[in-house]
Amino acid sequence: MRLLNSVCKRLAQKYKGIPVYIEDLPEGFSRPSFFVTLATEGTNLKNKNVYEDTPIYQIVFHGRKNAANQVYSEELYKKKEELKALFLLPGAIPVISVEGSKEKKRYAKVTSYSSEVRLAEKSLYVKVGLSFTEDTKQEEEYELILDVDLDMGGKI
Repeated sequence: MRLLNSVCKRLAQKYKGIPVYIEDLPEGFSRPSFFVTLATEGTNLKNKNVYEDTPIYQIVFHGRKNAANQVYSEELYKKKEELKALFLLPGAIPVISVEGSKEKKRYAKVTSYSSEVRLAEKSLYVKVGLSFTEDTKQEEEYELILDVDLDMGGKI
């Protein structure tokens, strides 16, 4: 959820006044608007203490229509380039911190990016793959291997 919120926050900061819908597009939604959803997700275990999420988020920009119910195609192609600059060119996006935590600023690396203008749907489709590594809290397990005889001065 942190990464989804981070993607949406980035859009909301760049496009103030344009609604960003998350995971559910309401009936009768307004245009222009963004719709963001998790398209696929994978998790890889790096070692016993670290895992890496590799989700792909789909961002759909629904373009503004004119009086003839046609989309302004120039706006879709402009947004295509703007979103590329917003997500792909920086190479990483800031990740929202867990509320109440004092963690250092974290970033999710952009691992893939694709975009497609669909004029028939009057929309732009963008897919952004992110890589986010997280440490897990593990109890340290240890095994007593040898008793040390303290009477011998700790010598074995």
